[in-house]
Amino acid sequence: MWIQVLEGFTYYAQPSIKKYYPKAIPRSGGTIYIEGDHIKSEFFGSKLTCKLANTVVDGRVDKYGRRIECEFGRIDIDYKTMSAVQNITISLNDHVYELKNGAPVSIFEITSISPSRGPVTGGTPVIYLIASFE
Repeated sequence: MWIQVLEGFTYYAQPSIKKYYPKAIPRSGGTIYIEGDHIKSEFFGSKLTCKLANTVVDGRVDKYGRRIECEFGRIDIDYKTMSAVQNITISLNDHVYELKNGAPVSIFEITSISPSRGPVTGGTPVIYLIASFE
């Protein structure tokens, strides 16, 4: 939605975050999707970023303008000084937007997988050992 204020000037309503998923992500990285109102695919020249723990990545709006995609590589988190649950935030031109009650995401690390191999036909239960999952 846009409102014409003055000739040649267009005002865009501020985006608001309604929901996000997934609520847990491995420390090795993954994609978090954020949905809300007034997310525009035409944020030309805007600096859209996503932050989780100490990691900031460029965000992108999907082609329909319905959600923001934040693709994280390895997440920078110090489990000695930081909680494994961190709020994700988005920033548009340095203005930070977040959910009213926060947007907690659990950051976990897979420490081992067993068995390390199994029959090609399947049927073997796989066990993941996960650290720092609150």
